[in-house]
Amino acid sequence: VNLSPKPGLVDRLNCGAHKDMALADFHRSAEAIRHWLPRFMEYGASCTRLPPESVLAGLRPLGMACEAAMFRATAGVNTHKGSIFSLGLLCAAIGRLYQLRQPIAAETLCATAADFCRPHYNSVVWPPIFAAA
Repeated sequence: VNLSPKPGLVDRLNCGAHKDMALADFHRSAEAIRHWLPRFMEYGASCTRLPPESVLAGLRPLGMACEAAMFRATAGVNTHKGSIFSLGLLCAAIGRLYQLRQPIAAETLCATAADFCRPHYNSVVWPPIFAAA
């Protein structure tokens, strides 16, 4: 967010197309959610006996609480909701892999996070370009 220029996006010089957001909102939001990232890792480490597809249900309450902290910090502005979801999955994957003494690398992180979400793949409408050949 501190890099400029970013046409259409919030940066340190302007708010772009986002009239409801400012640089300070992102800073307050980042400060509010940073305390939650270790909690996602701790949850991932604590639930290694669960099948991966059961992890997302346990992450939801943490994610919702993290979102609430973000909204409190920004007076209701969504600055990081997508990041909370993505980082929550990745942090939980880090915790799980670490606890299982498995390598923590881009491939294992992505595969583990995908395994958490696998039961929900069928509920997502994928564009035809992603359909299996």
